[in-house]
Amino acid sequence: MHLAGALQPRRGERLHDANTRITRSVVSAAKSAGVSRFVYLSAPGAELNSPNEYLRSKALAESAIRRAGFETVVFRVPMVLGADTPSTRTLFHLAGKRMVPLVRGGRVRIQPVALADVTRAIQWALAVETAPVHVLDLVGPDTLTYVELLSRAAARLDRRPLVVGVPGWLAEATAVMGGRLGWGWNRTLFDTLFNEHLGDATETRELLPFPLTPVDELLDALSPQAQSQATHGQGT
Repeated sequence: MHLAGALQPRRGERLHDANTRITRSVVSAAKSAGVSRFVYLSAPGAELNSPNEYLRSKALAESAIRRAGFETVVFRVPMVLGADTPSTRTLFHLAGKRMVPLVRGGRVRIQPVALADVTRAIQWALAVETAPVHVLDLVGPDTLTYVELLSRAAARLDRRPLVVGVPGWLAEATAVMGGRLGWGWNRTLFDTLFNEHLGDATETRELLPFPLTPVDELLDALSPQAQSQATHGQGT
């Protein structure tokens, strides 16, 4: 089960190193150890000819796994929401603000998936009697814009933040400049976060032995109030 990778690699490291080269090393070690089944987390939109360096590095990693001859299950996973994940912390942090600047007004569509669903899918892929040699989109059952997701999260906080649209061309220009200057913000990150890379979970839903969690049910469970009650309950 190979989960390691990066969208923002460490200083001095390239996306190819963080995603492709490391995966090839893991594949080599797995073959030497006699591993027969390999489960990998990739990303929606991963294609060998993608102009996006991150998605291309993920596709190269997928290719290395398939060529090795394992029983292979590749899950292409989008934004993951779960207790204390970075995406959840960012979402509820923004939801609590009075004003939120969003690229293109948050109109990019996303398919957030529950961390618990990702975990259960991995467990299924490792345990199922005959693993499908497949690339599966493990995306949530709801497709919505980021501003819609933000509004639903804000409703759990009884807030209604004012969304200020940031022009896409301006955000992209700063990303190009950031890439040239070696900042963390760059063109690949911009494309990955603010251009749509949607998946089709039809086959995934047919194979998995459990339903994927709707976004509203997920937000109810992840709201700060729900997390506080859960922590208090554990403490008592």
